[in-house]
Amino acid sequence: MANQRSLQDIVAWTQEEAPLRLIRTCEAALPGGLSMAMAPLIVDWDGSKLEGDDGYYLIRNVNIGGNPVAGTTMLATIRVPIRSVCNAEYVVVPVKMVGQDTMGAHGQLRLIFEKGRGGTLLDRSGKPLANNAEIRDLVFSWEAWRPPGTGFDALKGLDNKNYMLTTRCFHGAQRFLEDGLQNRPWLCYPLQFPRVEGAWDELLFVCLQLGDSLGRHSMTWLMKNEAVAAGHEGTATGYAEAWKALKESLHDDSMPEDPFETVLDGTFDYSLLERSCITMALTAIDFALSKIHEKRGLTGYAPLRTVPEDIPDWVRSLAKGSTHDVFTRVPNLFWWLMKNREVVPTNSVHILRDGGLVKKLQDGGIIHTRYDFASGETPYGSLKDGLIA
Repeated sequence: MANQRSLQDIVAWTQEEAPLRLIRTCEAALPGGLSMAMAPLIVDWDGSKLEGDDGYYLIRNVNIGGNPVAGTTMLATIRVPIRSVCNAEYVVVPVKMVGQDTMGAHGQLRLIFEKGRGGTLLDRSGKPLANNAEIRDLVFSWEAWRPPGTGFDALKGLDNKNYMLTTRCFHGAQRFLEDGLQNRPWLCYPLQFPRVEGAWDELLFVCLQLGDSLGRHSMTWLMKNEAVAAGHEGTATGYAEAWKALKESLHDDSMPEDPFETVLDGTFDYSLLERSCITMALTAIDFALSKIHEKRGLTGYAPLRTVPEDIPDWVRSLAKGSTHDVFTRVPNLFWWLMKNREVVPTNSVHILRDGGLVKKLQDGGIIHTRYDFASGETPYGSLKDGLIA
């Protein structure tokens, strides 16, 4: 059963110097009922330092640990040096059914830091946590925001009125653990960006900028609705003051240009075909490339086709139809999917291949590495090296 936090509790959370919270994954809910464990990343732009060799980002709501068996999630604040990314990967996570990979998959971006320049976990006072191991990478995952303990329904995802979009940020090893426990392998495709200084750092900045913008706008909307509802129902006191305080804490004058309207189309809803894990990861790559070309005066940039050019009404209507309606549409759906391959998660890497953005073998194949629990090999070394038997 969900344990819904009060608006006042959320205000206190956002006003902490460096939020660090261990929460119940399948119980903790924000006002309005959405999962607290799926809270979007927020960048403390005012506390960050974006200039100089010692510059850094302060990133809140990063999933750095917890225990899936115990049902806990640790959301923390980390400090990441600017100009610290040395590589990036597009990660496809196939969804397995009866032990076999399927056409369905999740897509996410993995940004890898230079050795000795990774993220640092902070305590609640904003100081580095004693004896904390370096955070070697971050995974950015755009997901359908749901109530705690609620699974994703692909048919519901076709209708953008059913889910909100959230940008979750993970310590990569924690995300690999959670995927591995669900028997989901990682297919890691190294990205290939223009060979200019700061290209990978532009991708990190874009991921933070998009995630932060989405998080601030969605949280503001959610909390405003809750405050209005509580005020109208007369079930709580102090909501007006709490809402004002929260709005102030979610407004940051130091925030760089807000891409909410220009890139996110002024919306924070989730759509399996237009604003999903795949399309948002590709959008982040595309946005970063456009900025790299503009700032460096490069030519030859061709925007990625991140969404289908035309989505028929009958495809969207599948979310509202009966089981009979869905089955009768299956032949048409497969025909449409073949015509619009970019919406098939396991095919999405072909968009990057066609844009020259992934490394290829001499025979034209795409370079990638598969990691899973079955082999015992992870992006962080052998599983046996990290366990005390």
